[in-house]
Amino acid sequence: MLANQSIRNCALTLLLSLTLCHSLSGCREEKEMSAEDREKEAKSREQRREREKSERAAHQIEIRRYVKDLQEHIKSKFHPTFASAQFGIISFEIDGNGRPNRVKIVKGVNPEINRAMILAVEAARPLPKPPAFMDDPVSIYFSFDPRVLHSSSRFDDKDRIKETIKASTVKLQENPQDKEALASRGRACLAMNDLLSVKQAAKDLSLLCSLEPGETKYLTLAVRAARRLGDDKSFLELSEQAFQAEPDLENTLNYIEALTYSGKYQEALSACSAALKKFPNDPDLGCMTAYVYLHYDKPLDCLNQCERVLKIEPDQAMAYAYKGDAYTTLQNYKEAMQAYNLSISLNEDDEFNYLRRARLNNLLGKFDKAIKDATAALTIDPECGQAFYYRAFANAALGLNGQAQKDKSRAASLGYLLSTDSK
Repeated sequence: MLANQSIRNCALTLLLSLTLCHSLSGCREEKEMSAEDREKEAKSREQRREREKSERAAHQIEIRRYVKDLQEHIKSKFHPTFASAQFGIISFEIDGNGRPNRVKIVKGVNPEINRAMILAVEAARPLPKPPAFMDDPVSIYFSFDPRVLHSSSRFDDKDRIKETIKASTVKLQENPQDKEALASRGRACLAMNDLLSVKQAAKDLSLLCSLEPGETKYLTLAVRAARRLGDDKSFLELSEQAFQAEPDLENTLNYIEALTYSGKYQEALSACSAALKKFPNDPDLGCMTAYVYLHYDKPLDCLNQCERVLKIEPDQAMAYAYKGDAYTTLQNYKEAMQAYNLSISLNEDDEFNYLRRARLNNLLGKFDKAIKDATAALTIDPECGQAFYYRAFANAALGLNGQAQKDKSRAASLGYLLSTDSK
């Protein structure tokens, strides 16, 4: 160890000596560089920085896609013998060939669930190979929270989802009441996330719920579809049914959110209070409570609730997002901007984080920054009407009327109507 350190020190000394000699001999050459050469060198440095930035962004996207692929592999092998409101976390390492090692429980639930988590990783062998630029082995912490396992994102394999929709549609042409095909197409259409697909999901899941009135899992999927469609009436009715049938965490959160959307703030807060007794340390429930306070026009209570959440989970991005909203309501824009910046740094895949900051930048007259944030939101969700809304306002303020008109038309086509005094 000491010998190796000495070799490294020698190599470093030699490198510094060579660099110093080169620097001294090159002083005259540096002085004699023309303005054109200096400009070329500066341009070259800038291009290198841009390439490095693009490479980092590409690596981040590849990592997120890899994590999503890993999630799908393990999820398909997770088969606990009974449902549980609790979830666990395991850790393991993956080598360059996709082999998991050192699998262990980080957060256990009970012997049965713990065993199912371990078996899921073992049964999923070989796991997807990590990207070549990642360390070997790669350390993974994997949550079996159902909200994570069954979530969808822009990194889903859309081709695979389309194949699922196609195969399910063929089965439904033969038997329109095929429950398995209805469930498969409903889930796949929800994962596609565009308006037409979500409408089809709502139709399939509504039929499925009528065929299987006792199956809460189908009702929960129907709740997601109503929420994404912005159908507040159906969202409230379905979420209340799901909550009464099975008051687990997801159904509780959906019900509270639906009450809030419907303006029933006191009922929502009562539901939060009852749920917090059952799930006292859940950060999502804590954030939902902050969300209700925010809509109930109680920004100080919202801030206090966010601080409680951050004591439980310091890296909770949504808590910072709601802090930013509360500070904006209080016109404390400096604190709001800091909170939004933290929220984005903790979750770069949530378009609403960028939308919040875009709105604030418009409010502060920082229109160029608002355009960047709105554009960042559109890279996540290309059909985000609100992003076109904010970008059109900023472009108009900067006198970029042609682009503003394009964004305005696109926002309107997606359900957002602009007014000249709206930010």
